[in-house]
Amino acid sequence: MSNEENKIERLCVHFDTKEHFITLEDFVSTVSSIDIIAQNFSENLLQSKGKIKVYIYPPEKGSFLLEIGLFICTTIAASVITEEVKGFIKGTSGYELGSGGENFGKLITGFLSKTSDEVNRIESILYPKYNIDEAIKAKADLYNILSKNKEIKGIGFSKEEKFPIKRTDFIHRMVPPTTKFLPVKEELKELIIVKSVNTDENLQWDFKDVNTKESFSANIEDEEFNLMLLNGKCPLKKKSTPDIVLALVEFRKKMENGKERKDAYIVKDVYKFNNKVLKTRPKGLRINKPQKQTNGQMELELFNTEE
Repeated sequence: MSNEENKIERLCVHFDTKEHFITLEDFVSTVSSIDIIAQNFSENLLQSKGKIKVYIYPPEKGSFLLEIGLFICTTIAASVITEEVKGFIKGTSGYELGSGGENFGKLITGFLSKTSDEVNRIESILYPKYNIDEAIKAKADLYNILSKNKEIKGIGFSKEEKFPIKRTDFIHRMVPPTTKFLPVKEELKELIIVKSVNTDENLQWDFKDVNTKESFSANIEDEEFNLMLLNGKCPLKKKSTPDIVLALVEFRKKMENGKERKDAYIVKDVYKFNNKVLKTRPKGLRINKPQKQTNGQMELELFNTEE
């Protein structure tokens, strides 16, 4: 650590407690949240490929002052600090970030000091180009944990006996990130019918992707196919071999706590039922299939399935 010590950016989290100790849960939550925020800012705002090392220093006697050291493993290139990122850093911390990571600790403590409304206003500078939802979630989780300990009367972010964020202020920093709905995407899929709907009701079918092995439920909006099924023109097999459709699937995604999640699936068009072609699919429409292993790794390849 000796070679890194001069490059470590220190930050303080100072707890206002009657007794000079905090619970293990509070300690772990504080360090974990700061680690998540640091990694999230490093990866998303600074585009750093090296992880941030987090060090803990011994608490000082007479108070519970948690001192944390952050070491950025790579030099920050000025070219990646866009105007949006500069605005966020300045608006959050009041400082500019140095190429060696100077003031990175102030960025994190400034972020922890802001109310949820203030963070949302500053975040608008970044979204949708940058995603700091993981950091916002970590901050909300931290204040939620600290609010459960009635011995903590407030916190500050300096060595001084000053605690600007009172216990009553915690609630204004506990709001998780808002759910963000992402652009709708479509994909051509070969699907095994796991459970069908054989009535004229708007119910979901269960499918399994032949190629990716993903299982999901979806409504079928192809009225022609639904009518053919009800009229017996697309009879389901009574054998052990599965029924397979080639279909265009629309899937909607949302961003929750910094993670992309598929929100809903809709089968828009069914082009083929088993070996029966139902309609001509648009030219150039491609399907995802796993490529053969190369160098021991499986990759996903897009290839043309035009017949």
